[in-house]
Amino acid sequence: MVNYIADGFITAVKCAPLWWQTMGLSFTATGYGTNIPTDKIAVCADNKRRRIRVIQTSNAGSAYIVVKGERLFIRDHQLPDVTA
Repeated sequence: MVNYIADGFITAVKCAPLWWQTMGLSFTATGYGTNIPTDKIAVCADNKRRRIRVIQTSNAGSAYIVVKGERLFIRDHQLPDVTA
């Protein structure tokens, strides 16, 4: 079963690349995987910041955040514009 975040749970998205992303490196040699961190941080309604992660297989990817150990997937319309 797929669990999605509630509308409005992500209040802002900020760009915060990891050190290896600033060097142009990828998380895996192929670029595919099930727990790939992105360069985006979600500011959530519970006042916590969570890194947006991706499950990437072939040319399809699914973005999610982890809340209390559970993957909550993000629909496109639930992501606000990225701020600095």
